[in-house]
Amino acid sequence: MNSYLGNRVLPEILYHYTSQFGLIGMLNDKTIRASKIHYLNDSKEFALALKLARNELTERINAAPSQRDRSRLELLRDTIYTIAGVNTCVCCFSELGNALSQWRGYGGGNAGFSVGFTREWFTRVKETLGLSLSPCIYDPEDQQRLIQDAIDEFFATNANKEPDYWDRDRGYVDPDRPNTFVVLRHAGDDFATRLSLIAPLIKEKSFADEREWRLVAPTVSAHELDHRPGRSMLIPYCNIPIGDDDKFDSIREIIVGPTPHPDLSAASVRSLAVAAGLDNPDNILETRTTSIPFRNW
Repeated sequence: MNSYLGNRVLPEILYHYTSQFGLIGMLNDKTIRASKIHYLNDSKEFALALKLARNELTERINAAPSQRDRSRLELLRDTIYTIAGVNTCVCCFSELGNALSQWRGYGGGNAGFSVGFTREWFTRVKETLGLSLSPCIYDPEDQQRLIQDAIDEFFATNANKEPDYWDRDRGYVDPDRPNTFVVLRHAGDDFATRLSLIAPLIKEKSFADEREWRLVAPTVSAHELDHRPGRSMLIPYCNIPIGDDDKFDSIREIIVGPTPHPDLSAASVRSLAVAAGLDNPDNILETRTTSIPFRNW
């Protein structure tokens, strides 16, 4: 996947846009929420990755030189639906801390915040929690190659796996390698997991100006999911720790979005940060207000 990142080095700070309610919960609980991928604001994001994978496999099936190859690909295509059962949770960040489109989407033009997380924090959570962090991929050709590589890597990884006893009716015997199942049920689950990690990174090219990165928590247990109210349904999510009572240095900056009372809002943010233990001698927090003239009050 790294071949698609080009020169996108992880910035010193990535920003997470949130509301008043979100900021209070984030600082008081010292966690940030990662929503299950199926419940992101734009449902088309999830569907786009599945569509690309299904189209790529269909093209390979139609061009397959043998029945054996067609069988391998058809079995894999049939497992795409199982991604609906994978609990992959995503938290969104942007390289841009003061973007009009984000203020419109997350603050409604009224009391939103942009929270700047440090590169060091991202490095820690990747190493300690096994999360992945990557920039979104907007170019259709890069998206296609990403899907193609995932399929190729899947077959390279799973082609020689021996079947479990209960999987023997889910694959087929390779005529060139007697008694070897090429595609198995658990291997199909593996592809669904791979696809669930790719899906959060694939976005329509019209969103490229957002310069978004995504922190992905793969395969979260159903018992680890919490739920919050959404506009039309409950949203499953998991919590990612951003600090504790001994160390809270993950956030370097908070930008106050468009509001009729910018100075008062900035002062209350500093008050909240001090109460939460974020503004301390080891972590000097910067707070500032946006200069973007967007009004919705």
